[in-house]
Amino acid sequence: TGLKRLVFVEMEEYPGFNLSPSPLPQQISPLFVLNGVTEALNIRQSKPGLLKDWSSLFSSRESQDIFLDLFWWFFLQRFQKPPPDVQMYLFERERSANSTSLFKRVANNYTLLLNTSFRYKTREKLLLLYPDAAAQAVYSAFCHAFPVSYNRYNNDFKIFLTETISLWMNGTKPMLRQFEYWNYVMLEPPNIRKDAVDREKREKRKKKAKEKPLLAVLNSLSSPNVHQSTSHQTNATAPASPRGAKVPTEVSHSSIMSSRTALNNYRRPSFTHRTYHMIEPCTA
Repeated sequence: TGLKRLVFVEMEEYPGFNLSPSPLPQQISPLFVLNGVTEALNIRQSKPGLLKDWSSLFSSRESQDIFLDLFWWFFLQRFQKPPPDVQMYLFERERSANSTSLFKRVANNYTLLLNTSFRYKTREKLLLLYPDAAAQAVYSAFCHAFPVSYNRYNNDFKIFLTETISLWMNGTKPMLRQFEYWNYVMLEPPNIRKDAVDREKREKRKKKAKEKPLLAVLNSLSSPNVHQSTSHQTNATAPASPRGAKVPTEVSHSSIMSSRTALNNYRRPSFTHRTYHMIEPCTA
């Protein structure tokens, strides 16, 4: 499929709306994804009478165009990041215009698909399977195109995916958490979950390695030796400062108590016992 495993989904950019649907990233073939979904549905064994008609309908040109436009519509809604040199309101306006254009073309192609489905005797059964199969195809395409971003395709994304496509095509929401019954072995690339777990472990180790120096500094500041050294420094007698220099304001508790004791012991001189001698005036 020519996929590149180190490409994140946020690094991709929408190529723009054209007359024909834009191809999938990483040169992935639409038929490769659609055939994988057919295998995941297990129609060959569970519903062998539908296999021929289903393969013809699901791999048709209209179905491929629907699948490509659905992929890019969900990409715009969830993963497209604004360029750094573009103002936000311009980015939102362009994204809204592209999303509307994609939605209209999906609707037109789905109408064509409905018209071509009349030649199948199993038409109703095929159309009941189609919305969920389209959702599985979009999910599988994201996993194959951007496997490094596997954690972004969580349950919230799959709920949004299945409900949106079902409302568009059937007019109703699907069964609750229908994605739990998907055959992920056929939809996802091999070892994608193991790689995601290993990647998460490496990120946790890197985070711990970054936190170790900070924890060492905090532990050193909270150790008792640091408090003892600071208390010795504050209790030490400061040298006499020259006139005009700033005197440090930190005074230890012992010096304050000694000053209070000296003030209490200080006695003012008494003037009550002082005697005064009168000088007699001189007489001629």
